[in-house]
Amino acid sequence: MPHQIMLYKFIPAEYAMCSIKGNYFKLTTIKEANDPYEFKAIRNLEGGITDLITHPNFSESYLVACFSKGFESPTMWSHYAKNHTGFVMGYECLNNNKPIKVKYTDKLSKYKDIDKQELINHLAKTKYKEWSYEKETRILIPLNDKEELDDGLQYENFGERLQLKQVILGINNQINRVKLQDFLERNYQEKVYLYNAEVAPNEFRVVSVKYESQI
Repeated sequence: MPHQIMLYKFIPAEYAMCSIKGNYFKLTTIKEANDPYEFKAIRNLEGGITDLITHPNFSESYLVACFSKGFESPTMWSHYAKNHTGFVMGYECLNNNKPIKVKYTDKLSKYKDIDKQELINHLAKTKYKEWSYEKETRILIPLNDKEELDDGLQYENFGERLQLKQVILGINNQINRVKLQDFLERNYQEKVYLYNAEVAPNEFRVVSVKYESQI
C-alpha cells in the first residue's frame, strides 16, 4: 500500500468548527497572503520584482490552500491557531493528489523567459528562508472549483482532493471534547480521530495524545 501524504492546517477555533460542520476549509487569495513576496520571488533584468499577481490569467484563476507537513511546532500553534486555543486539522491526500512542497531560499530567482505555467509553478513553491519554520505545502485551487458562502470568503469542499482524518485540539482549547467526538462519529462516514495537544516533556515540541472519552 503506498504511503499516504498527510497535510496539517492550523486554524483558530471559530473557523475550525465551521470547517468541521461544513466539511470545507477557507482558501486564501494571493493578495491576502501575509508575505509581501508571495508569488513575487523573482527579479527581472532591471532588478525589480515581477508582479505576476496583477496578471488576470493568474490572479483571477487561482486560490491557495496552505498546509504544513507537521503539527509539532509551538510557533505555528501560536501564530496560526490563536495561541494554542485553536485546532489542527489533519487531511489525507486522495487520488494521488500531490501538493506543492515549498522551497525556502535567501535569494530572489533570476528572470527566465519560460512558459507562464512553469513560472506560476516556480513562484508557488518559492518563499524566503525565514518562513521555513512553517514547513509549508500548498494546493492551488482553480477559482471555478471554490464555494463562496454568505460571509463573502472563498471555501473549498474537502471533496475528491482531501479527506479529514485527524482533529488535534490546542493546549488551551476549551471545546467540549465529548460533544465534538460525538459530532465526528455521527457526521463522518470515515473515522476521524480526535487528539489533545500537549507539550513534549524533554524538547520544544507539541505532541498529540488520542482523546478517550471517560463516559
